[in-house]
Amino acid sequence: MNDTKEWKEKALRYIKEVENARPVSFYELNSQMFGNSYIFRILQELVAEDFILEHKIETNGLSLDIPLDTVTLYINKIKSEEHKVSAPTLRSNFPEGSCLQTSSKLDDLNSQIQSLKNQLLELNNVEIDLKKKLQSNSDVQKILSDHYRQLHEYNEIKDIGQMLLGKCAEIEGTTTKEMYKKFEVELND
Repeated sequence: MNDTKEWKEKALRYIKEVENARPVSFYELNSQMFGNSYIFRILQELVAEDFILEHKIETNGLSLDIPLDTVTLYINKIKSEEHKVSAPTLRSNFPEGSCLQTSSKLDDLNSQIQSLKNQLLELNNVEIDLKKKLQSNSDVQKILSDHYRQLHEYNEIKDIGQMLLGKCAEIEGTTTKEMYKKFEVELND
């Protein structure tokens, strides 16, 4: 299978076999092609020749650059019929009416999937905006650093107070706990 044409035919056959059940991702096809190092070039040629259609997520009319594993590959049925691309076909034993019901269910599910993808894209955009705002908002960093500084000062003062109560207890020959009661300081403070 060193010939590019044979690899193209194998890729087309696999996409056509699986397409009836679900979309095919680039990485899935790459694993089926046993990690052929030319798979990306082969797919680019098939897309350029209109044998394969890519489905990319679009927002506001702009096509997004997204990882290849989320690019869905479809057979271009018009082009494949023109050139008589041979690929196995799936046959169903179900009555024709149930196929129509299944088809409408698949259409509904596909529209739900697309809707969820759009929602995910919007949420990702919101997340990116929030991260940008957080990075650009130096007031938050200033407030946090001031708070940490105050906590350190408080802990140092508390340590000095405990040391003084311990010295007083040593001088009076009593326990530190008794000194807390004498000076009306709570133990958990």
